[in-house]
Amino acid sequence: MKNLRMSSKAALRVAAALAVACVFLGGAGTGAADDVTNPNPCPSPDKAKRFCVTVSDTDGVSRSPALPADPLYMESIVTVKSTETSRSLTHAALRVTLVDVLGDAGTTATRATLVSATTNPADECGLLTLEGTISCDIGKLRPGQVWVGRFLMTTSRNPLAAATRFSARVSVDERESDSDDPLDPNQEVREAVNPTVYGFGDRGGTLVPAGIARKFSVPTTLSSLEFFSAGTLAFSAFIEDFDGDTGRCFPGVRCLPQTTSAAFGVGGALFGTSNPIQWIRQILNPPDDVDANNIDAIHRYDGITVTANPATDRFTAPKSLANIDGVRFSTTGTLPAPLQAGVDYLVVQASGLTFKVAPTGGGGAIDLTTAGTGTTTAERVRVIGDKGTERANSCAQTLTKVPSIFAVRLSETVIQECVSDTENGFMK
Repeated sequence: MKNLRMSSKAALRVAAALAVACVFLGGAGTGAADDVTNPNPCPSPDKAKRFCVTVSDTDGVSRSPALPADPLYMESIVTVKSTETSRSLTHAALRVTLVDVLGDAGTTATRATLVSATTNPADECGLLTLEGTISCDIGKLRPGQVWVGRFLMTTSRNPLAAATRFSARVSVDERESDSDDPLDPNQEVREAVNPTVYGFGDRGGTLVPAGIARKFSVPTTLSSLEFFSAGTLAFSAFIEDFDGDTGRCFPGVRCLPQTTSAAFGVGGALFGTSNPIQWIRQILNPPDDVDANNIDAIHRYDGITVTANPATDRFTAPKSLANIDGVRFSTTGTLPAPLQAGVDYLVVQASGLTFKVAPTGGGGAIDLTTAGTGTTTAERVRVIGDKGTERANSCAQTLTKVPSIFAVRLSETVIQECVSDTENGFMK
């Protein structure tokens, strides 16, 4: 399931065009959340009705497949806040307009679809019209009241869309007697505009709604992140490829230039050996001594907090490190002496929730002379494929043999690799 992708030069042109076309453009990094507030001052001048409109979203999600297939998702949140202290604002109404923004900064009718619109307090919102609009009747805003509307949408199926622009136009009246006529002098309008900028090339992502149980496939140009959601949790999932990355290698393992990161906004409540995460990657120009039958994956998991005991030379962790090959420490204070930040150590003598560390160059467990200060974090490292039990016979088998790796050579310059595991992090 691959979307049409742009070259890096084309991506730069798109970014520049969007920056010119969309004054309110937020951060466009993978999983970058941004809020955009209307340009009018709030609180506004005394003679004006005081309210603010904000639109927030998460950039970096992927476009949905152009052909009819399972879509990917995005969400825009509209917040309307009355800053009045004594008077109510009446006849409050929201009109949302959606358009797809193209790479040349032009616009076209959106190919996104509305999945649901939920509001607090509960109000009526209509369907997404053919003109790309959604209307909500907010009603009366009491002094200081905050109204929130959440709009869950599929991302655009237009392969040329660089973003989908979300405009929120809110109008209010001061008194019940005010009319709905836009020319009514007592009516005031505010508008906030925020485009959801799509990830492409080496980035991809989606919001995973609660209530939708299915397999998700989140693509980059070379990789895809595969996982199943039971629909019990709402979360985000993002994937990003890096090239020329040598900082996440591990001693004794042939280091490949490519790294793929996976970031999920949910933890162990969803993923496990019966529901793994799968990375499917194309490894370009692997070294001559690396082939499909001997390629290993280096998985660096998210860090966990550990504590050191100099009396026993042991660390205590919130989970077992029995199957972990190495750790890399960081701290908010000072590391237990004589450990150094940014250095990989071997995990040895793991027992229950405790473990010791040893130098990767050989030697026994390190004698800890201090417990360190602050919070010590251990980034766990697991080499997948260095044991025969971690090798699968097909890409499909990696889903039932967790963790495991399967690789096949597609050409002289490309190896396709499938790796499964139970946590996100960096896959080297």
